[in-house]
Amino acid sequence: MKTSNALIQQLLRAEEEAEQIVHKARENRIKMLKDARASAEEELRAFRLKEEERFKVEVEQRLGQDDSLTNELADRTKAEIEIIKKDYVANKDGVLDFISRKVLDVDIVIGAKKVAILRNYAERGVDP
Repeated sequence: MKTSNALIQQLLRAEEEAEQIVHKARENRIKMLKDARASAEEELRAFRLKEEERFKVEVEQRLGQDDSLTNELADRTKAEIEIIKKDYVANKDGVLDFISRKVLDVDIVIGAKKVAILRNYAERGVDP
């Protein structure tokens, strides 16, 4: 009996030691995860700062380019407006004459079919 009690005690101590080892391993794992998270967050902060700085530099460069593009577009637009104004001045009299002729020169000749229809109405005493 003494040997079985001793063996049981030895098993209980081994079980306790195993539980302590598992508990310590879990604590170490949690600590390592926290350390890894902190390290990753620090790397992320550094990366974010670097990328934000790079973005600011690129935005400033593009804004400088945008000014030159804006000026170029404004110059091109002014040139196109001048061309349109010249075309307007050159063509306005001709267009006005054309429209006036089309409005004022109305052909008042009535076709033979219409004359026949109007006579038919007149003979029947109907108002067209």
